[in-house]
Amino acid sequence: MAKKQEQASIRKFGWRKLLDDKFAVVLFCSVFLVYGNSIFNDYAMDDEFYTAGSNKLTKQGIKAIPEIFSTRTFYNNDGTGHSYRPVAAASFAIEIQFFGENPHVSHFISVLLYAITVLVLYYVLLRLLNYRERLYPFVVCLLFLLHPLHTEVVANIKCRDELLALLFGLSSLLLALKYLETKRIVHLFGIGVFFWLAPLAKSSALPFFALIPFALWYFKKCSWKKLMTVMVPVVVAMLAAGLIVKLAITDQVRVLHYFENPTAKGIGIASKTATAFYCMGRYLYLHFVPHPLAYFYGFNYVPVATWSNLWSIFGLLTTISGIVVVLWRMMHREPYVFGIALYLAALLPYSNLIFPAPGVMAERFAYLASIGFCIAATALLLGPLMKKASVLGWASPEFKSRKTILLVVCALFALKTFSRNFAWENKETLYRGDMETLSESAKANMLLGSLLSAQGAQAKFESNGLMQQGQTGEAQIKNDEYLRLFTEARMYYHKATSISPEYYTAWSNLGTTYYFTGLYADGLPFFKQALRINPNYVEAYFNLGMSYEQLGKLDSSEYYFRHGIRADSLYSNNYEQLARLIFDRDSSRYQEAVNLLVVATAKNKKSESAWNSLAKIHLQAGDTVMAVAATEQAVLINSDNLQRLYNLALYFQQHGDPAKAAHYNNLLQQKQRVQQQQNQKEKRNGRR
Repeated sequence: MAKKQEQASIRKFGWRKLLDDKFAVVLFCSVFLVYGNSIFNDYAMDDEFYTAGSNKLTKQGIKAIPEIFSTRTFYNNDGTGHSYRPVAAASFAIEIQFFGENPHVSHFISVLLYAITVLVLYYVLLRLLNYRERLYPFVVCLLFLLHPLHTEVVANIKCRDELLALLFGLSSLLLALKYLETKRIVHLFGIGVFFWLAPLAKSSALPFFALIPFALWYFKKCSWKKLMTVMVPVVVAMLAAGLIVKLAITDQVRVLHYFENPTAKGIGIASKTATAFYCMGRYLYLHFVPHPLAYFYGFNYVPVATWSNLWSIFGLLTTISGIVVVLWRMMHREPYVFGIALYLAALLPYSNLIFPAPGVMAERFAYLASIGFCIAATALLLGPLMKKASVLGWASPEFKSRKTILLVVCALFALKTFSRNFAWENKETLYRGDMETLSESAKANMLLGSLLSAQGAQAKFESNGLMQQGQTGEAQIKNDEYLRLFTEARMYYHKATSISPEYYTAWSNLGTTYYFTGLYADGLPFFKQALRINPNYVEAYFNLGMSYEQLGKLDSSEYYFRHGIRADSLYSNNYEQLARLIFDRDSSRYQEAVNLLVVATAKNKKSESAWNSLAKIHLQAGDTVMAVAATEQAVLINSDNLQRLYNLALYFQQHGDPAKAAHYNNLLQQKQRVQQQQNQKEKRNGRR
């Protein structure tokens, strides 16, 4: 009889029509109320990893999906990759196919995915907790959706991988619960599909491999037979995802620099454990008091801690206390114990205790763990009332005093979340806005310096254009702006190197602020300092080669370009600049320059740049036929350059090859139509 009542309760509060469930409607609408302002944001930190015109695969749309699943998702400047998230990347390819690259569309999708995640969590909790009223799951989800720690996940377009991973993981758990009710094979199939998608969106979904059976055992008291049945599609999906990873990519481990995570550099067991529990203490504090928030928590904002640090002691004591509570009360199957267990299990892997986490800490790392926190916090708020009242609802007299507390907390969380969304408007608002908090972060100073350098380079480009048009007054204004921006960038690079003296990219970038302002000799010591720290840092060799050329010391320039090639044979810029320099110095060395560029094209088969340089060398030497052949090779790699297609069509038309002229004309017209459609799509999206 009791079992039938339980099943009836499940059906009553399961998947009913959305509009019939007021709590579900409130949750869904609340997401758009607190995150709706983020939809109007532009691209911000790391969004170029997936979109913003910088991902060569996703910008191709749906046709790139096979290649997306067969290659790494992110690549460094040196060609090394460090992540494999094809489902997230494929979602951007699909989006771009239909909407183009529009940040507002991407932000809307993020908010929508978050809203759906909250609803799935709500229905998961309804089934897990089996309460006759829906207040407990509603309060958990309300705290979860409003928590300011999630602003990075929702307002940062790049974090769609986190959104998808949690959504698919929760969907797997929901279908597992559905299967226990219905015994329908379709639900087992759905478990496998969603669990296959989850880790391919991001590996942060992997804890669901343990969470699904643990949740079913804890709340449903499932027999081993039922658990094994549910786990069959989970295991199959995990093996299938693992096989895809094995077949698609070669093993490449992301190397973390000291400024990203000092625990990766052998700081000693005492400091490593102290830093790990420092992070656990800070995470717990941020769950209770989410202020101040930051887009990056690396060194030295998060210091290398010792056991005299109070945060480390606090983190150790609270973690041990949580483990003790879980072990002591686990068999009582109380929701708050499950919440603590979920919180610790999801967060400890990001504590740096065993493996170093990129950036030491990050708000996105707490995304799954925060569900556990909200379950435990809701138990703290409602637990005593649940035992006293037979049915506890929003209007229950017993809930009145606790309701006030809840509403105050929700109001504070909502205000913080809403205001924090504005910080993610674009890179400049984010980097400048958080600089007061992150003034001691090497990475944060580096990022702001890099942004200002990019703005300075753009201002210089615009100044030159205005000068060519004879607009000397406007050109001077832009010229002053570019000098100001590079001078300001220099300040932040200096700060980054003072915080982390081994930060060789910051040293090299510091040198570029002198190069781009014409102070070529002044930049040399900083490039050389970068090489003292990392003798294989190819960009420093390139910068030295360029600087010595500007100073007229061409032998030194050639020397550093050659050393750059020896340091990294895949870096095309050194080949291209060395070939140009050789030919400019002595046209009789034409073949030597050509040979260099031929090697560059072989080393970088997917790069058009070396072919373009080869075409220029041939053209300067008067070999038009070879120049055209090189240009055709560049088109095979990238056919989006309309001017290049026009030049080829014109050349073959003038030289009696109508077939090739027609081919390039047709390709040109096709690309023009695609570009026009893209422009029209972006205009429509802009009007919306």
